Amino acid sequence: SLAVGVAGVRHACEAALAAGGARFGYTSSVGAHDRPQGARPADERDVPRGMPEDSVYRATKWAMEREVERAADRGLPAVTLMPGGCVGPWDARVGTGALLLGVVREEIPWWVEGTVNLVDVADVARAHVAAVEARGSRYCLGGHDVRVGWLFDHVALRYGGRAPPLRLDPDAARARADAEEAAAAVTRARAPFPREMVDLITTGQPVSNARAEAELGARFGPLDAALDRAYAWYERFRYLSPHARERSHES
Repeated sequence: SLAVGVAGVRHACEAALAAGGARFGYTSSVGAHDRPQGARPADERDVPRGMPEDSVYRATKWAMEREVERAADRGLPAVTLMPGGCVGPWDARVGTGALLLGVVREEIPWWVEGTVNLVDVADVARAHVAAVEARGSRYCLGGHDVRVGWLFDHVALRYGGRAPPLRLDPDAARARADAEEAAAAVTRARAPFPREMVDLITTGQPVSNARAEAELGARFGPLDAALDRAYAWYERFRYLSPHARERSHES
């Protein structure tokens, strides 16, 4: 919840202020961006003036960033990094990788179109290390901007499975995600297409990595390489049945 997230960041900032000296790195999200004026990609300047009202996720990220800024005003040497959806090994809680798994397992019944920003988790980790020594206070790590429909088709072609058959408009997608999350909460199951994902997709937009590339030396490897590493990890730890890709190519 928003209150829990804000309290957690506040306690971390207080501890860092008490410890003194160290650079404080906060990981936010490209989902916290406002939509820029004109046709340019979003970047570090695009901070909403007020708390977003269209998404609990975006509202929480916005409020957590403000806590970091308040601590910075009190002398905390802080840097905020805003990655896109991280893809790669060790995704034990299955975050962004749920899109890959859902297609290969044929478990996503519907979808909504929009833009998502996908980035190799290793590239995000290297940028965090570099940010400790950088002078800037905010860096976008959007990685690759892709459309959701393209992503589903691409994953199905590369690894097998099926792209979701039913496309919903944004309002219908939000309503269905809310209903399915409520039903899933009874058994503590995971909804096939969470409301958080709907919010990120329907508000998604291209993001500029230019500042991170120039000041942190950030580099973003091919998306397929990140997807391949994620797929191999999921297969190794039995999130996927072994050799699903080979079977799909034989069929």
